[in-house]
Amino acid sequence: MKTRNIALLSALSLAVTLTAAPTGFASSESPNVTVNNPPVTSQDSVSVDAVSGPYPVNGNAVLVPLRGELAVTVNPARYGTFNLQIVNVSTGSIVSNQVYSGSSSYTFFNNNTGWVGNYSVQVTSSNGSGTFSLSYL
Repeated sequence: MKTRNIALLSALSLAVTLTAAPTGFASSESPNVTVNNPPVTSQDSVSVDAVSGPYPVNGNAVLVPLRGELAVTVNPARYGTFNLQIVNVSTGSIVSNQVYSGSSSYTFFNNNTGWVGNYSVQVTSSNGSGTFSLSYL
């Protein structure tokens, strides 16, 4: 009986504590939290301006030094089918092959943080009109 009373008393004490505890907080001060802190593999040592573009669609491939992720924005001059191809220069392998059809600007996001080294980026189109630009994420 004594053990049962102690267990019941402990359970009641915990229930009262949880009920009385606040479920959230309101404060005029922001918590000391960093959100969206870039990973170590970010493009911090690569000049974005050196590779941003714009480059012509159906032009030569653009050599891009990468240490992480890349966004490629296509700006069509008119409706067409646009093919993005990213190739690892050291191995010669295609690491991304994506297609977009339309006449509005479109961004291909390549979220592979393992891409380190030199890559060639080329956008081709069925109608050959438009430009593309590059930006690091």
